Parts: sequence; structure tokens; C-alpha cells
Amino acid sequence: MEEIKKFLANSRFIIQFLAGLHFVWDRVLGPPRRLLMKILGRLFHWYKAKWNTYTYDKYGGFVYKRAGIMTTITLLVLFMIPTFITLSFQTAMFLTTYRSERVYLFHAEEIYPDDNIWSIRGCEMVNCATESLYFRVAPSLFNHIWSVFYKQELFLADDIASGVPPGKTECHIISYGIRLKTLMKRYEIYPDALYIACDGKRLVDN
Repeated sequence: MEEIKKFLANSRFIIQFLAGLHFVWDRVLGPPRRLLMKILGRLFHWYKAKWNTYTYDKYGGFVYKRAGIMTTITLLVLFMIPTFITLSFQTAMFLTTYRSERVYLFHAEEIYPDDNIWSIRGCEMVNCATESLYFRVAPSLFNHIWSVFYKQELFLADDIASGVPPGKTECHIISYGIRLKTLMKRYEIYPDALYIACDGKRLVDN
């Protein structure tokens, strides 16, 4: 009898859990999912129409050379989509979180040499016991574009990060990104440093 009660209790839980999943799938995720499918459907029909227009000649014959060109262009566009999304996200972050400030930096370390990524540490005030500011210096398409417009040269992470001398030094830094320690510690999401210029004068020995 007890085993039947446990079975019924477990069955009731499973049914209720599945009902909850169905509610989330249908009511919560349903509207954005249907909108996404509608957009993808229209894109597919548009692409299919372009394919038929370009890959067939005026006599209705299929041209393999045109199909090859169309396929190559499609693959290049698909390859560029993640880059475009990243560029758009970084541009939005720059426009909303841009900072140009003077802080006190005292540590620069290349943490991922293969990817040319540096870690920068410092603090907002000269009298701070521990570091309270963290930055990353890493090459990206947005950082290259910004550097070309701002400094007329490509973004060189080594040159930027190596400008931080040992010892606490007042520096001018241009950066963008969200400064939340939770994001930094759990997900390694740090603000990006675009420009660092230090006075070259050591203020405090570490």
C-alpha cells in the first residue's frame, strides 16, 4: 500500500512538472519562439527566391557555376554573422559604458599568451589596500576599429598593457564594459581597456 502511495505521489509530481514545462514552452517562450520562426521562415523564402533567380538562366537551365558562387557567398555571410553580432554587442557596450578616467594601476600580466590577452589591476584611489579595478586588454574587431580611428593604428594589446609600470602609478585609462565582481569572478567578464597612458612616476611601492 505504501509503495502505491509513493508511486502515485511521484507520478503526480512528474505530471505537474511536465505541465509546468509545457506552460513555460507555450506561454513564456511561445511568443518569441513563434516570432523567431516567422522571421526565419521569411528569410528562407527570400533566400530561396534569390537562389532561383540567380542560379537559373533565362531558358530555365540550372547553372552550376552560379550555384557555386551563391553557395560561397552564403557560407561567407554565415561565417561573418557571429563576428557581426559580437561587433554590435561591443559597440553597444562602448556607447553605454564608456569611461575616460584617471586611476592607479600597479599590475599587468599576460594571462593568455596565445590569444594576446592581458590582465590589468588597480584601484580608484591612491590609498587602497587591495585592488578594486580589473581590466582586460584583448584584441577584437571593435577594439581594432576604435584604435584605427582614435590612434591611426591597429589595437596592439602588448604595447598597451606593457605601458603599466610596476608599482602603483597614476594612469589615464579609456575603457568600456560592466564592472561587477560577480561577473568577473564567476564568468570572467571584465571591462575592456582601450588606452592606457601612465605618468611614469611610482607613487607607492607594493
